[in-house]
Amino acid sequence: MNQELLKKINIDKLLYLKLIIFLIFIVYLICEYDNHFSISQILCNRKNNYFIVFVTFLLGICSFIYELKKNDKYSMCIMFTYLISTFFVILFTPDHIEHYIFASLVTICVFSYMIYTCIINNCNNIMKFIFLLQFFVISLYIKNVINFYWVEIMFLIIFALFIALNHP
Repeated sequence: MNQELLKKINIDKLLYLKLIIFLIFIVYLICEYDNHFSISQILCNRKNNYFIVFVTFLLGICSFIYELKKNDKYSMCIMFTYLISTFFVILFTPDHIEHYIFASLVTICVFSYMIYTCIINNCNNIMKFIFLLQFFVISLYIKNVINFYWVEIMFLIIFALFIALNHP
């Protein structure tokens, strides 16, 4: 990317844009809820594909530029893997094993990003709490306490909050 153009981009505004896009994605998933077992049923629904792919693409561009501005190649690699895996989750329907492989990779990327960020940035107690909250949310699914769909929604909201607090 052109260095002059990169210098002109305000990292604060980029973060806000990234969070707005991420929240639009989450709100869309919530609005489309109709007793689905998983957000995969919404992501893979043909009527939602174009919007979901478009929002994911915008989120990808913002994430790439944001990580480029932070000059952090490792978190950029994690976010890139997260976004590519999200595209493959959309591409493969839940009746294909590849769908679950990429969905697992998305989850691994979220935790990897959070762990990496906490190690590199010596995150504060609030971020550590949010990180632990992610494990608690996953345990709700493992213990079958609540519908997996809502676990996934909470997982995305917590990740968005973590991203917001991880701003340099």
